[in-house]
Amino acid sequence: MTGYYLSEDAFRDLREIWNYIAADNSDAADKFEHTVYEACDLIAALPMAGAVRKDFTLRPVRFHLVLPYRTYWIVYDPSSRPVEIIRILHTSFDIVAILGYSPPEDLSQL
Repeated sequence: MTGYYLSEDAFRDLREIWNYIAADNSDAADKFEHTVYEACDLIAALPMAGAVRKDFTLRPVRFHLVLPYRTYWIVYDPSSRPVEIIRILHTSFDIVAILGYSPPEDLSQL
């Protein structure tokens, strides 16, 4: 296992998510945070298992859906050692804009 680390953006994302959930239920926020760290352990062990999402970005990153929540993507660089967790983003966010790199309008070119 190569390990992982959270970028500053990913750490900030996780803190903001935790604060949002904890406003209603701190135990649920703790459980979510624990689930994210477990997912990051899995990503570190199997970095190529995540999804490539060319509809979001052409950057060489992968996406892992946080289960069982299914409303958050962990965006990471599978080639970095240790694996860099780039962002933790809600699925309703404009991920294309956040990642700052738009795919071509004609996705058939991918």
